[in-house]
Amino acid sequence: MSTATWEFEPADPEVGFFSDTVTHACAANEDEAQPAEAAHLTLQTVTRRRPNGTSEQMVAETTTFRCPACGATTATTDHWPLSFFEEPR
Repeated sequence: MSTATWEFEPADPEVGFFSDTVTHACAANEDEAQPAEAAHLTLQTVTRRRPNGTSEQMVAETTTFRCPACGATTATTDHWPLSFFEEPR
């Protein structure tokens, strides 16, 4: 089991969007660390429940990152409003 950490560098710290700089800090990736590769992306419509009891449809975007040096993976999930994916009328 790896004790190495994953480092996510925000492209814009004020909004929190990720840049392409996701790095696995493992022993194999110490010298001239290479950024992780986005190995897999899935989009899924989910229902998100709010604390007040209401709910909304959202798109869960899960990105799996792979370390090019050791092959370890990690995943992140972002939730986006369904309207971001609808065609304008």
